Amino acid sequence: MPTATPAQKRNPPSIALFQLRQAFKLALSLVLFYWLALTTNWDVPIYGALAISLISMDTTGATIEKGIMRFLGTTVGVAVGLVVLALFNYDRWATMVVFSIYLAIVGYFMQASRYKYAWFVGAFVPLVVWADNYPNFESAFYFGVFRYLETTVGILIYTVVDLVFWPRIAGDQLQEQGIEFWTSTRNLILSIQRRSSGENERTEDASLAAGVAAKLNQLTSTLDAAYIDSLDIREKAAQWKAWRLHAGRLVDALVAWEAATETSHEPEQSIESSSLEVQIDRIGRRIERLAALWQQDGNDQFVSGREDTENLAPLELDRITNRSEAEHLAILDEATLELEAIQREILGWDSNPVADVSPQCAHFARLFGWDSTRLVQAMFPPLSFIAGFVFWIWMNPPAGPKVPFFTGNYALILLRTPMNLPSAVLLMLLITFLVVAPIYWLVMPALSTGVELLTLIFTYSMVFGFIGGRSPAVKTFALLMFFAMTGISNQQSYSFNGMVDGGMMMLIAGIITTGVYGVFQTSGSEQ
Repeated sequence: MPTATPAQKRNPPSIALFQLRQAFKLALSLVLFYWLALTTNWDVPIYGALAISLISMDTTGATIEKGIMRFLGTTVGVAVGLVVLALFNYDRWATMVVFSIYLAIVGYFMQASRYKYAWFVGAFVPLVVWADNYPNFESAFYFGVFRYLETTVGILIYTVVDLVFWPRIAGDQLQEQGIEFWTSTRNLILSIQRRSSGENERTEDASLAAGVAAKLNQLTSTLDAAYIDSLDIREKAAQWKAWRLHAGRLVDALVAWEAATETSHEPEQSIESSSLEVQIDRIGRRIERLAALWQQDGNDQFVSGREDTENLAPLELDRITNRSEAEHLAILDEATLELEAIQREILGWDSNPVADVSPQCAHFARLFGWDSTRLVQAMFPPLSFIAGFVFWIWMNPPAGPKVPFFTGNYALILLRTPMNLPSAVLLMLLITFLVVAPIYWLVMPALSTGVELLTLIFTYSMVFGFIGGRSPAVKTFALLMFFAMTGISNQQSYSFNGMVDGGMMMLIAGIITTGVYGVFQTSGSEQ
């Protein structure tokens, strides 16, 4: 659907070559950053290295966007952290209450925002400022300023390297991801049709619905990046934002509709079944046209004209006795009608959209609107933080306030991107003790020059950057654990207890957060 670019017309690099290039850019950026940090004797270069590791994305636009969001989140987070410490630095319980309220507020807005990563960074950075300086808060301002400086420098270094060496345009990925999205949407419609006739089970539809939602999330993330690095996307930003709004409505209605059709329609409900089949067929034809429209390159004439340009008649919807299904079908009908008009306008075939939409206003209305479900989910990070805080006060583990910091951080991660937390914690622990620990205890003490240390950083980052092309989780955790646990600086020191205590802290925080998360999942299922 996006207009073909010269980059699309060239033969793309092989997957292995692309992964190798990305790994080289990551390794080179980390070496340049540590060379600068060690030369100027920065105290905590870990935070710049973590920024580079986390903003390294597959496309230039995605990298720039994530770098900007991390910069903004760090700016707000450092400011909030310093203000909280200035007001409540020696009152632990007041600090707990203030941070809990802050996490709840951020968690509420983060769920509805397009820029979840900025909210996420702005939420956990104040916890870092507090936990890394407890109880010697006289150095908190110095720490906050250096963290801000090093994060900014890390973002700038990787962004420049990414722009110089093999930049990759995000707009080039839209075509492939859009085809996958519309194919999955069409398969879901067909599957629901088969279930209505008793040919398959609901579990298959639920899996397809989750897949459609995931593909739209991926597509919209690429679209956000394409606004930055793709001129043809940026020139029609208003149409693309309208497309995004209605695509979100389409997927929300599809997921809700799938959940509403838990039982097959009874054979005796002939009028309802007939009407339902007609309306599903109508929407299915629109989905087919939308998929066909997406695959046009702007040069071929779309032979299939627009059909069914009117919304579903209320009389037809009234024949469907399941009112929930009828409402979802009405939304699907309207969303597909709008999307077809918008996609034709993007291709330049129509001059006016079917409806005047204001996606930016819709985004702000959703962001600042009241939603009781969002409020309940927003309680997860503060409750996890409080549980970790109480455990710290009660048990006084060696890692100290890092336990509540990690419980709050884990909860924010789960709220932003649901995942299997026990598996993630287990993977981090395995990488820490099977990969990082041998290097930290056996290899690094034998290094005697800065060149040797930078060579180790380059080699390690290159290896796991390349592996990350196939397993992003392994890449992310390997880099995070290496830089966090080794603490590379000119004042290098080695501690057996430090790494063991860090591992125990991650494990304890993971257990606490998983327990709180299980309570929330149970409550949600009952509701």
